[in-house]
Order: sequence, then C-alpha cells, then structure tokens
Amino acid sequence: MIDMLKKNSTIAVIAPAGIPDMEQVQMGMALLRDWGYQVREGRHLRERFRYNAGTAAQRTEDLLWALSDPEIDAVWLARGGFGCIHCLAWLPDTLPKDRMVIGFSDATSLFGALHRKGHVRLVHGPTLENLATAIDDLSRQSLRALLTGEPRVPLIGTHIWGPAHEISAPVIGGNLTVFASIAGTASAMNAKGAIVVLEDVTELAFRMDRSVCQLLASGFFDGVKAIAFGEFVRCPVPPGSDFTVQEVLTDLLKPLGVPIIAGLGVGHGERNLSWRIGERGTLRDGSISLEKTS
Repeated sequence: MIDMLKKNSTIAVIAPAGIPDMEQVQMGMALLRDWGYQVREGRHLRERFRYNAGTAAQRTEDLLWALSDPEIDAVWLARGGFGCIHCLAWLPDTLPKDRMVIGFSDATSLFGALHRKGHVRLVHGPTLENLATAIDDLSRQSLRALLTGEPRVPLIGTHIWGPAHEISAPVIGGNLTVFASIAGTASAMNAKGAIVVLEDVTELAFRMDRSVCQLLASGFFDGVKAIAFGEFVRCPVPPGSDFTVQEVLTDLLKPLGVPIIAGLGVGHGERNLSWRIGERGTLRDGSISLEKTS
C-alpha cells in the first residue's frame, strides 16, 4: 500500500518552520512509539533563531537529512508557523519520491515544492506538536488509518454553491495564505483537475480576500474541479458586519462555476482529518470520500 507505514519504521522529527512546544512534541513522539514506530530527532530540532526553530541553514540541514537518509522511512514536522519557504531552494531533484512527509499549515509550501518534483506520499495531517493533545480522537484515528492503509472516515461537509453532481478527482489543498505566498513560483502546486481544500488561521477577512485574488490572478484555480473549505479558525470579519468569511470567499470563487462545499474538518481546530496530497477522492452530497489506497 502506498500510504502504509509499517511497524518499526523510523520517523524523523524536524522543525523546518516555527519553534515547537517541545513538551507537546515529546508527548507526540511517545504516542508514535506506542504505535510501534522508531523516532529520531533532527539535530537542530531544539534550536531557536528569532521566530524560527533555528537558522535557515540549520533547518535546511535537518530537512535534507530527513528527506534523504536511507535509514529514515517518514518525516514528521513538529509544527507549522513560518519558515519552510527558506529551505525550498535547496531541495534537490534527486530526493526519494516515496518518503512519507506529514504536516500541514506552513508545510503547504514544502508540499508544493515536493509535489512539483514528483513526491507521492505527502500527508496533509496534524503536526507532531498537535498529535497527542490538540486534536480529537477521530483525527488521530483518521491519521492512523492512513498510516496503516485502513479505510478512513470521509471529509464530511455541506454543498453551498454550484453544480451538485458527483466528482472523482485528486484532492490537494492546504493553507490559503501560504498558497498565495508561493503563487507563481516554482513551488506552486498544480491544482488543474483537482478538488482543492483550503483552510486558514488568524487571518482577517480582507487578507483572505487578497489571497484568493492573488491565486485567481496567478492561474492557480484554472481547471479545478471543486473547492472545499475547511476551517477558518480565528479569522474575524469587522465588528458589526452582516457577512461571513465563507460568504466573502464564496463570492470570489463563484465565477469558476464549480461546486463549492464547506465545513470540512480540516485545519487548525480540534478536528483535522488527514489525506494524501493527490490521492483520489469522490465528492458526493457535499462530502469527500477517500479511496482506500493500494
């Protein structure tokens, strides 16, 4: 199974972006060991430099080690924040394409770069900092099912606009603001023919408006099959507004003429279900069913 991570596999834990809460990371690593995995820390996991987990050089060193060392089977990002983009220019084309990488949020830029290079096991799922205590049991079950190759719960949402017909297509997605920050670059993910899942955290409505406009202008949404909104956590509209963030984003994306669904349990809340970037899903009645991997 392409997504299966066998017991006793070795997982590298690195922090290519923000500074992780090491107490939470330690709890996450303990859980991985309970699941039957071996864990190795990146050399610079505990470093600090300004708002990042070490200098760009240190974080890049750990990332390249984790992605290339033959003794490593999977790479788990300790947290998001900001900083993966500092490392992207140093990623060679010769990295193993089947190494599992798990994370979300700022990992969107890393996933974009690796996806463009042909990597096939990029898992949009909880960071290790969140794994033990910050997500609900269903999210842990969803991720573990992906790791073991078992059937997963669907991404349940609600159809809010556009055609309501069934669609089967690859599922990609990530953080809206990070997608906008890499639009038009060599790390931009190819969304043509895909169902695109978007989520965000602590962004004002007008800033997300700006991000969607940037993505539209860059051509990111050209040829997409559907748009799916995850959670937009602590993303306020101005006080006294008679509109919601969801309405703002929907109005911007209506001209695409594709189905728009909302309410998926994906993002920075307690519910953060997992899927593999590019795996095939079926959109039906506002929800996305993920095909069992083989």
